[in-house]
Amino acid sequence: MSFLASDSLKERLPKILGAKYDEQNIKYGAYELHLGSEVFVTTDKLKKKLVENDQVEIPAGQFALLLTDESLTMPDDLIAFISIKFGEKFRGLINISGFHVDPGFRGRLKFSVYNAGSQPVILSRGKSLFQIWFASLDKKEKEPYTGKHKDQEWVSDEDVMELRGDIASPAVLKSELEKLRTEVETHLRVLDNKFWATLVIGIMIAGVVLKTMVFDPLIATTNSKHTPQNVGDERNTQLAPLMQKDTSYLSNKNGERIINTDSSLRKNANRRSIDSGSTTSKKK
Repeated sequence: MSFLASDSLKERLPKILGAKYDEQNIKYGAYELHLGSEVFVTTDKLKKKLVENDQVEIPAGQFALLLTDESLTMPDDLIAFISIKFGEKFRGLINISGFHVDPGFRGRLKFSVYNAGSQPVILSRGKSLFQIWFASLDKKEKEPYTGKHKDQEWVSDEDVMELRGDIASPAVLKSELEKLRTEVETHLRVLDNKFWATLVIGIMIAGVVLKTMVFDPLIATTNSKHTPQNVGDERNTQLAPLMQKDTSYLSNKNGERIINTDSSLRKNANRRSIDSGSTTSKKK
């Protein structure tokens, strides 16, 4: 098996590509194919029809089906290999479908691509997007291609149904994880604040209960044993012997004892009263 050089491509491609053949698209032993009129992106509900210069956006992390503008008729003695041009690969667009075209295939080529980049890829209708290389077989293939993709000219209903729906891209997953982390941290902060608030309230309640049930009764009991009345009684008891001492004498400035006249008179009066009472009793 050998690959066809540019001169050989110029000889054979007019028959393979028909009216869409343009010699200017032969470069470095390959032929450049262009974006056709139908595309489907997984973020859309249905496929899109593109006219000249229309654009399609493939968001980061999403799949798309792209149809070539050229239709091929592969001879039985050739096999072809296909790829996306490097410029689009560099932006993250990669081909995840088949990489070769069988002998006997007829129709437009359908590329299933994935945007592995971090930014959307914008493509225009008619853009030079794909490359195809042709290689010769040592003899004609006896059983050329007859599969379901033969004569394909459009993006089918089955294609759309199989790929329909948003795909969770790495960029989207990262964004969701960041959002989830922020929500969790927020909830944890709220729970932490609630914990400390609950703890403070619990301590305050415990303090009130402790004061009401322990300290207040203890203080009341202590106070009942040391009221002012009891203290006064104690003092009176202690002073009673002193009050019974003889008050008939006083001390002058020189420290000499002198007779307390008032006290002596009261005592004498008391004695005469007692004596009078005794005399009266006796007479009776």
